[in-house]
Amino acid sequence: MAETPRMLTPVVALVLGGVLSFACGDDGGTATSGAATEGGGNTTAVGTTTAAGSETAADGSTGELDGSNGCPEGESVCGQACFNLDNDEGHCGECGFACAADVECVVGVCGGECPATHVMCDEDCVDLSVNLDHCGECDENCNSSETCVSGNCVEECPLGATLCGTECVTTDSDADHCGACGSSCDGQVCGGGTCQSTCPAGTIQCGDDCADAATDPLHCGGCDNACGGNQDCVAGNCTCPEGFTECEGDCVNFDSDHDHCGGCGDDCDHDEICIAGSCN
Repeated sequence: MAETPRMLTPVVALVLGGVLSFACGDDGGTATSGAATEGGGNTTAVGTTTAAGSETAADGSTGELDGSNGCPEGESVCGQACFNLDNDEGHCGECGFACAADVECVVGVCGGECPATHVMCDEDCVDLSVNLDHCGECDENCNSSETCVSGNCVEECPLGATLCGTECVTTDSDADHCGACGSSCDGQVCGGGTCQSTCPAGTIQCGDDCADAATDPLHCGGCDNACGGNQDCVAGNCTCPEGFTECEGDCVNFDSDHDHCGGCGDDCDHDEICIAGSCN
């Protein structure tokens, strides 16, 4: 007697349907979900990219696309690693969006063209005015305590100071930037953010600057005694905020700093992030 054909169980049908409905991308790229995506020579497990711009990794962790969580400046955390979304073929423009084979990621677009405002350095399309690895020219690297401003490596400003162009100033006391960047006193002194003929009481005169030595981060405790990056001037002494430690004149957070993860000078690898003082 002929055997009666058996129907697929609901579970088997559901699994088979999921396999058959796996979505393929176009010629430029594919948004992947829960798969291992290869880009820029590195293979990283990725998860689902949400509409909000965050990515849930295969292990359930989520990272916002803001370069935080211990990534070097200019990179974003995707799952458990850091990537440059401008040029990573596995995460082009957003976490998990992979370019097709032999298609380069240029300024966050698969197969895009390098715009006139950028140049090609080491097969990457970069903006020389802000790129930490190519600041002002290809392969000109800023150190861990610097940022790239208008093509110049500039030390991070202490707390209470303002970056005017490529210079850290105190607008309360700087005669060339009195009250605001570029506001010059033209022969007068600057005190309390206003141009005056003489320095106010309670300040010391440092050239044409009238500084409060107890709080001025560039004249802390005395003229021209500048505090380091992220340091604060408290009672005439340069100090680090709570939760930060001084390393080479800068205040760093050992829990999340990519270049000082767990201790001064303990830097993570390029594709690692610093979480709770450990490179992951």
